[in-house]
Amino acid sequence: MLDLALKSITNQLNRYMHQHFDLDEDAVMLTSPFDAEGSASTQVNNKLVVFLANINKDTTFNNLPASGHATTTSFTSPAPLSLNLYIIVAASFDVARYQESLKYLSSAMSCFQQQPIIDRHSSPELADSIERLILDIENVDINDLSNLWGILGGQYIPSILYRVRMVVFTSDAIDSRVIPVNSSATTTTGI
Repeated sequence: MLDLALKSITNQLNRYMHQHFDLDEDAVMLTSPFDAEGSASTQVNNKLVVFLANINKDTTFNNLPASGHATTTSFTSPAPLSLNLYIIVAASFDVARYQESLKYLSSAMSCFQQQPIIDRHSSPELADSIERLILDIENVDINDLSNLWGILGGQYIPSILYRVRMVVFTSDAIDSRVIPVNSSATTTTGI
């Protein structure tokens, strides 16, 4: 599911970049900008990269159990899981193309400023289990930014951190079956 959410974000950004620049290939990749040793990955030279930095549970939504719509028997399933994904959009460009990297990163920010909500209207390939994705810029102070890039194992490259809200995982599993008491039935008890 995470892969589908990030793929939708990457696809939306690639469509935007194709419209604003005359490109023969995709300008955005869903991958880490670094290889296993922490060196800059050669496969992402002169591209924007989108990658996952963190995941946490979104506690702002009331996560009540989902229920079925049967008339005689209803089923309950686990509550939907609302998550916040923290993604980084980074400009992985050669030093000689630094100014171009800033132009591409600016375009990425413009894309998500103009259309911060990704739903089936804007992105028909969005997975059925995801209602919509909402992108918000996440402010990070310089110390936290330094720690983040240190954890990632590489040197800082121009980037922006987004919080992606409302990624909802729903389960088809059934927790319980509830059989309502029939009000028209009479029961006899011995008193």
